[in-house]
Amino acid sequence: MVGREKGAVARMKQDNPDLIAYHCIIHQTVLCAILSEEFAEVMNTMMKLINFLRASSSVQHRLLREFLKETEADANDLLLHNNVRWLSKGNALGRFWSIRKETADFLQQLKSPKATQFANFLQDKHKMDVVAFLVDITGHLNELNLRLQGQKNSVCDLMKTVRSFQVKLDIFKEHLQGECVHFPQMREQIQDERDISPYVGFMHKLIGNFCE
Repeated sequence: MVGREKGAVARMKQDNPDLIAYHCIIHQTVLCAILSEEFAEVMNTMMKLINFLRASSSVQHRLLREFLKETEADANDLLLHNNVRWLSKGNALGRFWSIRKETADFLQQLKSPKATQFANFLQDKHKMDVVAFLVDITGHLNELNLRLQGQKNSVCDLMKTVRSFQVKLDIFKEHLQGECVHFPQMREQIQDERDISPYVGFMHKLIGNFCE
């Protein structure tokens, strides 16, 4: 469909070289996370943690839900994610972040080697900085995704939405180096002096991805 040489878009461009094609723009933008090994490693560990708690044992999943209910956590369960849809990981991350402290306490009660490994992961401030950042940025991408999927959107509407988001990304990058106004979870997590250059670099790549 979208192959550079034999796809439908390529053939249409033979007749109209100025044709502009958009294909799964959200998928393209979030893939830039893979460009950072550290970010990808943290994201993968988070997904393994969520799957460990939810999918490895029905009894364990039930105990988790009971524990969250007893501790009056902000949510009563974790969300599973879809490997195909990257942004579903953002939803899973957001839910986890709201109950991360309760989840850490629950892991410590399990007292299994894998649970201990995940509990230690949650105690790593640097890795939790990355999680907080990913929660914020995937939240922004999810918001864009919803707007692009809105009904009765014309091509002009979609173009305006994307261009508006491009402007926002520049603002996000600038604020990231200041008070993190548009990164509330990250601002809450990072209370002292930290190196934010990896996050600024991520935003730079994300902006570049939108310009392609």
